[in-house]
Amino acid sequence: MKNMKKKIAALVCVLVFCVALSSCKAVEYTAAEQYAADMVEGFVTSLGENQTYLPQILDQYAEYPMNYDSIVNFMEVAEQYGSYISYETESVTEVERDEYSVRGLIHFEDADVESIMDITVAVASENRVTGEVTYQVSDATAVRFDKVKSFGEKMANAGMNTLMGMGVVFIVLILISFIISLFAYINKFETAQAKKKEEKKKKNAPAPAAAAPKKEAPAPAVQDDTELIAVIAAAIAAYEGTSPDGIVVRSIRKVSSAKTWKRG
Repeated sequence: MKNMKKKIAALVCVLVFCVALSSCKAVEYTAAEQYAADMVEGFVTSLGENQTYLPQILDQYAEYPMNYDSIVNFMEVAEQYGSYISYETESVTEVERDEYSVRGLIHFEDADVESIMDITVAVASENRVTGEVTYQVSDATAVRFDKVKSFGEKMANAGMNTLMGMGVVFIVLILISFIISLFAYINKFETAQAKKKEEKKKKNAPAPAAAAPKKEAPAPAVQDDTELIAVIAAAIAAYEGTSPDGIVVRSIRKVSSAKTWKRG
């Protein structure tokens, strides 16, 4: 247990030492960058120290757009966040050759505001013996201000962006589901159109020719045996020597000729 406490204490000491070193490390700027940072710091500090007099001197800088716009921007920010307290340089970035973007942090009573100013630095003179170089400002833009958001505001914005992103995703999914559900109606529509085409073809098709009536088989001819009966009756009467009127033939039956000749 004691060893664990010692390890934790040693770890805490190391972390504190690292933080102290990182906070004490000074940012090293080139001579030109340092000159640009000093110029912006002096300009913004003068605006803050003369905050109460800015409305009175504003008209004097009407012919100087950079100064005029910077004063107007500073007055708008000060009106929202209270009195000026202090200024500190955050970073200096070389945008192009001899042109630097200086970022600073201005502390007001109610909030911290970030300032951004682009400044172009030119060499004014150079001592060839000592190598000392002096600079001058050849051009500059008006100071722009942006409120530094607190942790709560950043989290709120992040949450809002997350909700908006999820909302867009759900809307797109619902739209895709709706489009997919329409496929069933499209299939029904195509089926109905196909049926209509088939019915139309059937209506326009020529009617089939009527089938010819079947011919009935001829009825078997009825043999008329009247004359044959009369002849047979006459022959029998002649043979018997009687009159044919007394003889009645009730049936005629065919017999084979072989038997007839045997009987004869």
